[in-house]
Order: sequence, then structure tokens, then C-alpha cells
Amino acid sequence: MEPWHDFFVAEVGAAAALAGLLFVSLSVNEERILRFRGLPERGMQALSMLFLVFALASLALAPEHTPRGFGLTALVLSALQAAAMTALQIRSLPDGRAERRRTLGSLAIGQIASWAFVIGSLLMVLRDDWSGLAWFPAGVILAFAFAGVASWVLLIEINR
Repeated sequence: MEPWHDFFVAEVGAAAALAGLLFVSLSVNEERILRFRGLPERGMQALSMLFLVFALASLALAPEHTPRGFGLTALVLSALQAAAMTALQIRSLPDGRAERRRTLGSLAIGQIASWAFVIGSLLMVLRDDWSGLAWFPAGVILAFAFAGVASWVLLIEINR
């Protein structure tokens, strides 16, 4: 786990900073966001992604993990977040076909990010080694991309 230490330190800080920016976007445009179907859920999806990264990176920095123990904890958190993400995404789908098509790409990024953490965690549990951590950078990058797009929509696009 030691070779991953700097990665997890960076991701804890980045996730916290991005969550702060997302809270600003939500608070600045709260009234407008609440008027549009699916936008509050989109904000929650982004927050859940950032919280998952923050939680996993924080747990990874705690001392004396076994691969299987960390993997099991990460698997539970990742699976819960993936389920919550799916439920929020279903609730946030727009009514029209054209709007749905535009939204599906972003939603797919969120799902892939969630499942990267699930797969990596499951590998750690099954193999009892740290090789599943190789899935985490992809999950983090996609989680940040998803949250970034959602923040952009909630802060900028909503005002067009």
C-alpha cells in the first residue's frame, strides 16, 4: 500500500476541494436548480462520487490494512454508492428523447467510475492482494470528470 500513499493523499485533498466547489455551485443557483427536473439529483450524484473518492482515499491512508479488509470496506462503500447513483440517475432522466441522449453520456461516465471502484475492491477481496488498486486511478479520474461536468451544468449551463 505504501507506493499508493501519495496518490491517496492527493485524492483526499482534490475530492474535498471539488466538493467545496460543487457546494458553491449548488448554493449560488439553488432556486434555479430546484426548478428543473433532475438537476437536484444530478448535484447529489456528483456529491456522492466525490464523497466516495474522499472516503476511499481517507480509509486507504489509515494504518495497518490488509488487502482483503480494505477491499471489503471499499467494496461495501462502492457498491452502495453505485446503487445510489443508479437510483438517482433513473430519477433524473429528462422526459424528451433528445434530452435523454445528451444526458446519457454523462451518466455513463458516472456509472463507469462507480464500477471501477467496485471491480478494484472485489479484486482485492478475492485475491487478497493490492492489485485491485490499479482500478482506482481510472475511477478517480472519471469521478472527477463526472463531478466537473455536473458542476459546470449546475453553475454555468443553468444560466443560459
